[in-house]
Amino acid sequence: MASEFDFDEAPRCLRPFAVHQMATAYADDIFSSYTLACTCGAREFQVFDQRHDDQFSGVKLNCVTCGKEAMLFDGTVDGYDGEFGHLDAMKAGAVTYTPVDDGAIFSMLIAVFTFNTDQGELTDLARDSGKRPIDLFDWFQLVEDDRDLPFPKGGDTVWEFECA
Repeated sequence: MASEFDFDEAPRCLRPFAVHQMATAYADDIFSSYTLACTCGAREFQVFDQRHDDQFSGVKLNCVTCGKEAMLFDGTVDGYDGEFGHLDAMKAGAVTYTPVDDGAIFSMLIAVFTFNTDQGELTDLARDSGKRPIDLFDWFQLVEDDRDLPFPKGGDTVWEFECA
């Protein structure tokens, strides 16, 4: 199946990180995944939930090596709902950050983006709204890849968010 999506660039929310596209898979939905590293090259992070008035809204990563903090995903601006302002009301709330898994250090993190809108429809929607199709994902998932870890965790989902 030929893709009408442009996967030459990663979703905008990945810009603060060094990323490598792993795969784009086409099934009933389209999945695109990227390995994550800090711009310093390190791949170990602490992960923090972002909440707006106690509603999960995003995830921030803190590099264990250099200390850089960067938002990976913010549902109020990223993904389908964020791009179209569907969660703007949440922006008025107080923002707090809570460590995931009691501040554990995660390595080999992968960002997975799911698109469950028909390719043609999504391409038309993006064109008509002046947005990039790659930024209109419906689901965001952060996964820890256990293939190179000494004590496998089973490829655990670290954080996820429905974006549409």
